[in-house]
Amino acid sequence: MDAEAILSELTYTEGLPREALKAASAQRAEMLPLFLNEIQTYLALEPAARDKPTPLFFIFHLLGEWREEAAYRPLARLLILPDDEIDTIFGDGITTTSHRVMAAVFDGDPEPLYDIILDPNAEQFIRAGMCEALAMVALRGELDRVLAGRFLRDAFTNVQPQAQNFVWVGWQSAIAMLGMGDLEILVKKAFDRASLTATSLVSTISSRIFDAASSIPTNPGLQIITTTRFSATRSKSCPDGTASPSNTGETGSGGGGRLRLVSLAASSLRIHSKASDETTHVRAAAGRSLRSVAS
Repeated sequence: MDAEAILSELTYTEGLPREALKAASAQRAEMLPLFLNEIQTYLALEPAARDKPTPLFFIFHLLGEWREEAAYRPLARLLILPDDEIDTIFGDGITTTSHRVMAAVFDGDPEPLYDIILDPNAEQFIRAGMCEALAMVALRGELDRVLAGRFLRDAFTNVQPQAQNFVWVGWQSAIAMLGMGDLEILVKKAFDRASLTATSLVSTISSRIFDAASSIPTNPGLQIITTTRFSATRSKSCPDGTASPSNTGETGSGGGGRLRLVSLAASSLRIHSKASDETTHVRAAAGRSLRSVAS
């Protein structure tokens, strides 16, 4: 499959374009500049011209699987787009994987992560994810933990809005992941001023355990990301954390409302952790609402 065919399959195929994904990875050296160009071309368009099918969902996750540091800044620019564009490109899929992809492509400079976290116009679930990405790279030794801690401490004052927003859940989760007990008083103050709610605090308990454990897994090897950890805290459809886990689902994505299958058991995308030699399967799915939402 040549490069043009791969891009076409990633853009227009109904369901999961398995062959195109395999072909892209097999031709990684050729596809990387084309993928980066797709991102830059999209970002250069006027907003009205962006309303068309794109391969960006799959490009985003392939670049994460490949751990392409050259993609770090272009992907950060993509993640800072307005909510409606993020939703069109990624749907709910981005709330599941954005932090892992950005941690995978991290090039050593935390400023792009800082910019997303501090941008009050950025999508709140992505802002929360970037807090966790910051903690992940610090835990892996790719960023000075003191530097990450200083940013999280200052974020208590610098992050807007100073009211309930999902970015504060990610902020609190990052503090817990890094074991920053000295910031406990700030977390309490955030709770008192209603930046965090009782529901959001409880719903992040599993994510703290998961991410802390995943940085040094007890059983290195293949590990499936399930909807249990994410839909309980990150579903745009259920921001209060009422989504329930499921094994399969079907979601609608951008680009004309195409449907893609969601499967926890079969995935073509993986992100590999240098620190733990862990391979994490990423669900190749995007959508605005999960069928696993609890009634």
